Amino acid sequence: MTGSASPRPVRIVLAGAHGHGGWHLRNIRRLAQDGGATLVGVCDLVPVHPEALSGLGRPAQGRDLARLIEDVRPDVTIVCTPIQTHADLAVLAMEAGSHVLVEKPPAPGRSEFERMLSGAERTGRACQVGFQDLGSAALPVIARAIDADAIGRVARHSPGPRPSTSIPRRPHLARSASSSRTPPHKTPPKWNIGSIKPL
Repeated sequence: MTGSASPRPVRIVLAGAHGHGGWHLRNIRRLAQDGGATLVGVCDLVPVHPEALSGLGRPAQGRDLARLIEDVRPDVTIVCTPIQTHADLAVLAMEAGSHVLVEKPPAPGRSEFERMLSGAERTGRACQVGFQDLGSAALPVIARAIDADAIGRVARHSPGPRPSTSIPRRPHLARSASSSRTPPHKTPPKWNIGSIKPL
């Protein structure tokens, strides 16, 4: 018999299902419908109403993330909780063997961010900061404006995580030197979209 086996759906735990966590529930539902993911657990101080979990099966729910991860063994833990809890929860998940997607900002300060970075390096788990601008409706508009030479040409882009932190910070898209328009002042990004490593 030839052919390849279908990859199993990515097992996800969502920490923080209310507020912005609702967006993650909708996205996980979309991924589940395509067979790419399954929600195996929800960690929140307030239980999630079954209606909000419609189409997501019957994920385990609990208030204790460590216990939940131990019980359901997710591939990925999404941390969508108050900012001051991000570092503790992300490190806990990585130490338990789960990759992490943490909402932005990833940490309230540099020391917490460094703890997350250290945790990722120590455990070998990926820890990504969630920036949803790649799904923005603005991107096709920007692409059309670039194609029409209305805003200059792309001089540099970053297709993914940089292999080193020694590369200096630069704006994601830079206006061509030949462009007559002056871009508005933008602060360079502090975090790499594809990695937890600072630029």
